Amino acid sequence: MYLLQEGAAPKVIIHAAMILSASAWLIVIGDIAYRKFYHKKFWIIFMVFFPSITPIVYLFQRKNLERLESKFGS
Repeated sequence: MYLLQEGAAPKVIIHAAMILSASAWLIVIGDIAYRKFYHKKFWIIFMVFFPSITPIVYLFQRKNLERLESKFGS
């Protein structure tokens, strides 16, 4: 009867958003730990200060980060 209560729909949406956000955080943290590129600390710091946008930006930029690391990295 949770969905039939008044005001339950916003709660369901908020809970779903929180679960998706936590999942994105875990995926990004795992990916940062797995991949070899420079400035890992930069991404972690930005995840603390901008928690909603940084995982999205990172997931779009990770291929570019690998390419830069292979080009300029030691």
